[in-house]
Amino acid sequence: MKWWELDARTKPSRNTLEAAFPGKGKELRNLIDGTVNPAEYDSVIRLCMRVYHHPTYSYMLMTAINEVLEGHGIEYLCPKDPDHPSYDYINSGDVYNATILLRNDGKLIVSSLGDIVERHMDWYD
Repeated sequence: MKWWELDARTKPSRNTLEAAFPGKGKELRNLIDGTVNPAEYDSVIRLCMRVYHHPTYSYMLMTAINEVLEGHGIEYLCPKDPDHPSYDYINSGDVYNATILLRNDGKLIVSSLGDIVERHMDWYD
């Protein structure tokens, strides 16, 4: 996924990001809207040096967001069937802590993994 393929209408605002992640809202918004290139972050540079094929933009973006949030890595939430969305998300250490999730259609969401799974218990294991 390229940066322009991220759903522009649903990118979280700077105020939303600042409320969820105090002191990091501006940096996160700049990453999300493409003002700052994720390839400038140390974690992304290390990632690109370790892999044979260049990672996708969305994976580099999530890696940079993980570095900013000081998360525990990028994880994946898979639905029971293909009719429902899957998510890449930053592991925040607790499923009820706020995190950033990237839905498979390009929508970035600020929520907690626990809230999404509870809201749609029939979709996820």
